[in-house]
Amino acid sequence: MHVAKAPLAGLFLWLWLATGWTAPLRIVVLAPHAGELVCAAGGCDRIVGVVDYTDFPPELKKRPRVGNYTAVDMERLLALKPDLVVVWDSGTPKSVIERLERFGLPLFHSHPHTLDDIPAEIETLGTVLGTQRTAATAAHILRAQLAALRHAFNHPPHPKVFYQIWDAPLITVGRDQFISQAIHLCGGRNLFADLSHPAPTVNIETVVRRNPDVILLGGNRDRQRQWLKAWQQWPQVTAVRQHWIYPMPADLLQRPGPRLIAGTAILCHVLEKTRAQMRPHLRPSSRK
Repeated sequence: MHVAKAPLAGLFLWLWLATGWTAPLRIVVLAPHAGELVCAAGGCDRIVGVVDYTDFPPELKKRPRVGNYTAVDMERLLALKPDLVVVWDSGTPKSVIERLERFGLPLFHSHPHTLDDIPAEIETLGTVLGTQRTAATAAHILRAQLAALRHAFNHPPHPKVFYQIWDAPLITVGRDQFISQAIHLCGGRNLFADLSHPAPTVNIETVVRRNPDVILLGGNRDRQRQWLKAWQQWPQVTAVRQHWIYPMPADLLQRPGPRLIAGTAILCHVLEKTRAQMRPHLRPSSRK
């Protein structure tokens, strides 16, 4: 059985009532962000299996591992006897999803496309788990936070922002990726918003030519230190020359779960700090 995404939650609830479907008690999540979503919806205690790098909330670190999001150990997963498996449409291999379907396991397809999809998906999970009140509260808080960020930070000037996911090859975020949406919400302009791929590979010469005002570094702290040092060989780039290169909390910004909203708030404050330094150098006509 497939579990519908947010817009079809009402239909799925009707199907439950019609078929006698009961709320799942044993859940396996096949992506780190999926565990966060289930917990936000009120189902943390029902998670019996996770994949590598599932580390938030902290109690999920102790759950049995069934591989990683691209290579699932099906024998371990089946041994956990789940009555719901949360798959990630953008990460779980199609072959794994097809095998789960052949075993007759109910699947919830997690695939938030936008920041607003995150609270919507939490509400859908609340319907699936029978924890509607908890899920609705969590969704309401996240929507209020997003609204407050949009109101407070989406104003000029609009710095050009390069977000670095990786260095070799150099990977950034494209137009529709949720980090790009966060940059836009915070009043910035994604340097590669013209690319449709969510995580495009780019070359350094193009980055230098487009001349970002701000460079945001993903990755862990060790890599951030290495990348910051590597950028110093490009002093002609505004972000390098002005020292507007900032390490970001990758676990928050690079997972489409509830904490992405908190990561967006951090991003907004970083861009606001940059805007305050940019304004004195702008001519009146260029402050839009």
